[in-house]
Amino acid sequence: MNHQEAWSFLFENIKPIYGKREAQSIASIVIEDSFQGQKPYSNQRILTNTELQQIMDITARLKNQEPVQYITGQADFFGLKFNVNTSTLIPRPETEELVAWILEDYQYAHRDFDVLDIGTGTGCIPIALAKRNARLQCTGVDLSEAALAVAQSNSTRHQVAVSFFQKDILLESAQKTLGQYDVIVSNPPYIPHSDKSMMSHQVLDNEPDLALFVENDDPLVFYRNIAEFGLHHLTKVGKIYFEIHESFAQETIRLLERLSYKNISLRQDMQGKDRMIRASVPT
Repeated sequence: MNHQEAWSFLFENIKPIYGKREAQSIASIVIEDSFQGQKPYSNQRILTNTELQQIMDITARLKNQEPVQYITGQADFFGLKFNVNTSTLIPRPETEELVAWILEDYQYAHRDFDVLDIGTGTGCIPIALAKRNARLQCTGVDLSEAALAVAQSNSTRHQVAVSFFQKDILLESAQKTLGQYDVIVSNPPYIPHSDKSMMSHQVLDNEPDLALFVENDDPLVFYRNIAEFGLHHLTKVGKIYFEIHESFAQETIRLLERLSYKNISLRQDMQGKDRMIRASVPT
């Protein structure tokens, strides 16, 4: 079996589960990411016995609906490859749009701006920002030590000087240890436990609950705490950026209004869902 045949084997085995288009994409990701970036379509090298067994094992895991990113150990985000494991969420395309919004706002930055990413996970947000704009001096915090280890590995991988710290942003004692920032960005947990019944088993069985879910009776807990934190830790020209649950867009806006944030803007994602909010610190 050569690479091209391995791609076809993967595709045919997983197509009944994922459908034609997604199966094509997954098969290509596996061959390219698991075999040093080799393109599958014209590569005629015969796989070794070890590689053949690897293909068989990966096929079985995919048929069990394990995310391909956890199988290959990496995910694409903003044109970069990020290390991932089950301690971190898989970076989403919607979050790329949040990063693009910040880069758009600071593309003509005339000085350095300090950025804090809260709930950093893989570190994809601050690393992508720092990689694309050297004026953005980024820090990431997360509650999970395991996630921070992945984030640090990604910072090293992409050769950017992003600092990472373990902090529970819901604790006032942790907030007091952080400084002043021009930008606070967060894609915090925002899915109520009641939404689990509508989610795929691929997500529920593999991605970390800690990074996904909030209690049904307080779905805005992170937004409220981060926004209140921003009142004391944003500079006078500071902005806050959130990725949000589409069902709680107006509630999040009202929360920011109650805290006197100004210039509140709501953006939809590529699927037309309310997904991002930007606001300026009260002055």
